[in-house]
Amino acid sequence: MNKYAKWITNIIITLFLVFVALLLTILIVYIVNDSFKEQDTILAGCIGFVGAVLGGLITLLGVKLSIKASYDGIKTTIEHQNKEKVKETIGQKLNNFYQVKKIIYKLERMLSNRKYGWNENADKEDSEVINRAIYSYILPKYNNLLEISASVDWEFYKEINDFVETARPLTYSFKDEDLDTLTDIVKTLTKTVEVKHENRLSTKFEEASI
Repeated sequence: MNKYAKWITNIIITLFLVFVALLLTILIVYIVNDSFKEQDTILAGCIGFVGAVLGGLITLLGVKLSIKASYDGIKTTIEHQNKEKVKETIGQKLNNFYQVKKIIYKLERMLSNRKYGWNENADKEDSEVINRAIYSYILPKYNNLLEISASVDWEFYKEINDFVETARPLTYSFKDEDLDTLTDIVKTLTKTVEVKHENRLSTKFEEASI
């Protein structure tokens, strides 16, 4: 029983006890004092009035308690429905999240290959070839990143949208220094995606599965 229901119950019990005490007092006075016996009609009227008032109050409080109980029931039902909805959608949201993560991680590896080299062969590889591979990979995917992240949630979409707005002009410039800047941005984004958003969405999935 919640706090509100206990409060209503206590009031009803208190009013009932007051009614009983008042009724007993009137009866005792009626029995002891003979003058009251000549006023049976007045006594009955007083008892009826007091009973009607207290009965009305009890009824009113009962209605309020019923309304509150109905509200709590509706609230519980809505919360249950929302939880079921989250269960139905969180799996697809996570799948879309990992699609974005896969693109970001691949871009991060390509940029690291360009800047630092994976091995001796990568160090000797023509930088123009690497640059063209980066352009060919990421330029068509900017819009795709936005579309997929939008289906995850607003917080993740905003993160990816900010990245795209910053990264797109750097990519179109075709300058080495801009690609160096992009490398640092993607490296930071990779950590943010993994530490912040993956943990956050995984927690939502676990909570919805309980």
